[in-house]
Amino acid sequence: MSINERRFENRVALVTGCGSRHGIGFATAALLMKSGAGAAVTSTTDRIFRRQAALDKPGSRILAQTADLTRMDQTRDLVEHVVSEFGRIVNVSPVL
Repeated sequence: MSINERRFENRVALVTGCGSRHGIGFATAALLMKSGAGAAVTSTTDRIFRRQAALDKPGSRILAQTADLTRMDQTRDLVEHVVSEFGRIVNVSPVL
C-alpha cells in the first residue's frame, strides 16, 4: 500500500495516547505527519516530550502537551493550546 505523501498537508491532527513509542497513538501521529499533517500529541506523562523529539523532523509541525483527558480543565487547556499554535484542529484521533 502506498501513501500519498501530502494527503494531509495543511491539516492538524490531535492524537491522544502517544506516550508509548511502541503504541498505536505514536504510530498514528507518525503516519499523519508523514502524510503532511501537523500533529499535536498528548499523554498523561512527561514521556510525551520524548515522543515529540522522536517525531520532530525538519519542516515538521509538532506540539506536545501532557493532559489527563478525563479532566475537563486539562482537555480544554489542551485544545486551546493546539488552536493557539496551529489555528485549528482538523482531525482528532483518540487512542485509548
